[in-house]
Amino acid sequence: MTDVVVQAPQGPVPAYLATPSTPGPWPGVVVIHDAVGFGSDVKRHADWLAEEGYLAIAPNLYHWNKRMTCMKSSFKAVRAREGRQFEDIEASRQLVASDPNSTGRIGIIGFCMGGAYALLLAPDSGYAAASVNYGRIPEDAGEFLVGACPVIASYGGNDRSIKNGGERIERALTTAGVVHDVKEYPGAGHSFMNHHEPGEAPIVFSTLEKMFGMGYREGPAVDAQRRITSFFAEHLKAPAV
Repeated sequence: MTDVVVQAPQGPVPAYLATPSTPGPWPGVVVIHDAVGFGSDVKRHADWLAEEGYLAIAPNLYHWNKRMTCMKSSFKAVRAREGRQFEDIEASRQLVASDPNSTGRIGIIGFCMGGAYALLLAPDSGYAAASVNYGRIPEDAGEFLVGACPVIASYGGNDRSIKNGGERIERALTTAGVVHDVKEYPGAGHSFMNHHEPGEAPIVFSTLEKMFGMGYREGPAVDAQRRITSFFAEHLKAPAV
């Protein structure tokens, strides 16, 4: 596991690269952090993916300015479906795809804000599989997802910020004819797979967790990770058809 620098169109992007301990070549996964930002949580996700045999890279999308400025810019980019964040993610994908020990088959996984990016990048972006974890679902998802790579999605039944997320993404993926695995976890709220260390998240996030039942839930998190592991193994490790 090491810190690396990704060369992107608007400048260098700091990132975390987790390398499997088993001999290559390996498939790759781009790991996109949540709205809190780049920290121990996204590194943990990259680490468990590396343990499963993936060259996992987590770019810091908040590297270029203060957290709130980058956060606002990032949500704006999600709405517009373009921006420097997409360029930084694509440069990260290219880095792992071109690694001498890469098979060239790359997946993407994201959480919260990162889940929105993962969903938007599922069609025609060079990915062989996408894991969307409580990411924003656009109204036209059933249309723009046509031709997307296989998608595994996980949502919380008590997520007040994305109501009926499981049902909505299931409907969109089915309409688009995309291979998928969707599960909504009763009792879980938003960010149930994210576990930030004390002091990493601004106070406002801690307040929101208490008010809206957000935050890490071990049972759903473990099950979602199990499903993602199986789904990625099927679609990233298997030879392309």
